[in-house]
Amino acid sequence: MEAKVAEITLAALLALATNFQDGLRQLEAKQYAKAAAQFTTVVEAKPAVDELRELARVYRAKAYLGAGQKAKALEDASRLIRTAATSSHREVGVALYTQAGGTLKTLRPKEEPKAVMDKVLAALQADDAKTARTHLSGGLLRLLDTVDAVFKQQARGRSFIAEIGREFRNVNVDSQTMNDTNQTARLTVSMQGGSFTFALEQTEGAWVFADLLTYAPQQRHRMHHNAVEQQDVNKLRQLDAAIEQYTMANRKPPAQLADVADYVKNFAEASISAEDGKPFVFAIPKQGGKPWVFTATAVGGQRRGVINGSVRTVSEAEFKALAKTHGIRMRKDWKQVEVSDVDETAVRALIKQLGAGTSRERKAAYAELKAMGEQAGKLLDKATHDPDPEISHQAQNLLDTL
Repeated sequence: MEAKVAEITLAALLALATNFQDGLRQLEAKQYAKAAAQFTTVVEAKPAVDELRELARVYRAKAYLGAGQKAKALEDASRLIRTAATSSHREVGVALYTQAGGTLKTLRPKEEPKAVMDKVLAALQADDAKTARTHLSGGLLRLLDTVDAVFKQQARGRSFIAEIGREFRNVNVDSQTMNDTNQTARLTVSMQGGSFTFALEQTEGAWVFADLLTYAPQQRHRMHHNAVEQQDVNKLRQLDAAIEQYTMANRKPPAQLADVADYVKNFAEASISAEDGKPFVFAIPKQGGKPWVFTATAVGGQRRGVINGSVRTVSEAEFKALAKTHGIRMRKDWKQVEVSDVDETAVRALIKQLGAGTSRERKAAYAELKAMGEQAGKLLDKATHDPDPEISHQAQNLLDTL
């Protein structure tokens, strides 16, 4: 019987593959209506193979676009963005959605993460495990279920969920960021015991809590004594959340603090002085890892900042020791490095040569720029945003050596 089922399944997949190939040929021939019909056969069959199902939806959206049926194209693209099993298909969905005239922000769930947090807290405090779980997913849900089962055994039947509810009675939301490209969000909250940063994802048009990214216990011996200090901490958390959002969207950490401006509401205010980078210090560990954002030295020779998602206050000596351990080299403010007109002309020519057609020319330019040292830094910093990927890549490599 099992062999018979397998044969039927294989035959069905082969038939759908034929529909798919026919759809591709018709799409190439610009017979958009016929192509869409073939891909619809595949989509509606709901094949168990993710790749086939999602690619059928990709090409059907393209067929709809070719036929001028933008509403249908938007529907397929939004479906890909929300449910695609692979990031590559999700990215194609984003491109198609934008091409069809859609705005990614409109795909956000109606309820913001903050509102969902309120519902979770209400459920926890009411010891309503069923409702609480509807707003959780992935690793966070598995963790809660595992810990709850163990807790009940060791605590004579008391619920871990109810215990959390008691602890989370006075919660303040410090920051909320949403990444429309990846359909994810981050929420940082604080309470008497410390601060928590949660990752959220969209499921069936609603935000659900998927993971606990960071937990920073309150440092009782360094409690914040005034509102100004608390504001600084909140700004640091906003910037930390923005860095995470930028990294998720671009698959690499930001090269400078200004790169995350689109992920922070009122960026100039949040970073205090976005123009000259002060009083914040931004740095990336030499061996990779999450960027650090630190305030300038505070009163008493201390710095306040974020290391791996945790807000810390350290002495200047501790800061330098930690930076050395993690391979941190502070980025220079290249805007303040002066170069003569002659040197600037020479540097511009060499930077352009980094994208030359021959390897020999590129290597020669790289060697000369490296020999110039800091004199080339200001223009190399600008060149990291050059539209030529070879120039921007090599400019960043050179900056990392200075």
